[in-house]
Amino acid sequence: MRVVLLGLLLAAGVPALAAELVTPSAAVREFITVRDAETKGRELARLLVGQRAELLGSTPSAHLVRLADGTVGYVVRRFTQTLSLDGPLVPLEGELELHFLDVGEGDATLLVCPDRSSLLIDAGSTGPVDKTVSSYLDAALGADKSRLDTVIVTHPDPQHFNLLQLLLRGHALRQVLHASELADYDDARFLSWLRGQNGVRRLGMADVASELRPVTQVDCGGALVQVLSAGLATRTDWLDNLSVVVKISFGDFSALLPGDAGAEVEASLLQRYSPAFLDVDLLKLADGGVQGESNGPNFLAALQPQISVISNAGRNPAGAPHGTLLMQLQSFAAAVEGPPHTLSFSYRGDDGPRWQENRALRQHVYTTADAGNIVVVSDGSGFSVRTARSAVPAAASD
Repeated sequence: MRVVLLGLLLAAGVPALAAELVTPSAAVREFITVRDAETKGRELARLLVGQRAELLGSTPSAHLVRLADGTVGYVVRRFTQTLSLDGPLVPLEGELELHFLDVGEGDATLLVCPDRSSLLIDAGSTGPVDKTVSSYLDAALGADKSRLDTVIVTHPDPQHFNLLQLLLRGHALRQVLHASELADYDDARFLSWLRGQNGVRRLGMADVASELRPVTQVDCGGALVQVLSAGLATRTDWLDNLSVVVKISFGDFSALLPGDAGAEVEASLLQRYSPAFLDVDLLKLADGGVQGESNGPNFLAALQPQISVISNAGRNPAGAPHGTLLMQLQSFAAAVEGPPHTLSFSYRGDDGPRWQENRALRQHVYTTADAGNIVVVSDGSGFSVRTARSAVPAAASD
């Protein structure tokens, strides 16, 4: 098919343009369709927002492109923009920021999108947090509180939602997405807050994206936010397995935020998505880095994240992260060094976890217990990392 398409295009006198790329324009929200003919062709694939394809040639109404997987086909020209490769690659507009807030034993992740709109995924903790968390969130969002558009509550565990009403005072949200029955939230104050919000909607497996159906529930500028699992009914660990699993893609950079999804959700993801789709740059580990029901070795091996982030408190009773988990994460991150930082982990002992604390590390494996707030920034090609307890910027990845 590739040879035929390119041959027909060149036979028509349309030159191949080897020094350019094609990406969806700013007017496209999710994807553009790649077809086997200029008009009314059969769908071959989809070029997602933020992805780039090699430009092989053009007609007045279409571009012939080659995708990263080798697929060749036509896209409608008016829905695209071209990027020149004569010199440095023209970056995508804006940057994607992922802020992993230090909330102790809990979770709170802020996404600042390339268009500066924002999305908060969870905000909860098992213990009290001081005003520095709300001050940090306000500083990251800036003076315009309308920038925080959406909140996702991954599942009804208090350490994922019980700080929301405190941190979001004065914010006018457009929508709040969750994946369980309201009765599962055993917190009257939170339920009162939730019922007072706009656009409260329960997600389910009917809302998840597929590789050929890259639907999104959230507008994030040039980045694509996809739900890969939500409210999955499982036989074990059912509360955690309700977790909303989110994938964020921006150009060549991608991240996976799985809530506290357990082994049955991990198996479902491995079954429904290809290895290439799950091969992400960043993983926020589930369940505070506990390896048992979550963070299975086979699942981690499929993802092979260059950056691993664990949200936890120091010397937690579960002993997370465990040394064997750390060794696996380090093997994925070994190719790219990060800023010098320390990390604490444990090995199992007869009388409980045996802690190894403040060990120096250069690989991109971080815990909020050791690093404080962690910020990962990507321009759609490389990434940089900074932490509250390291002033040295990380080198960008290839």
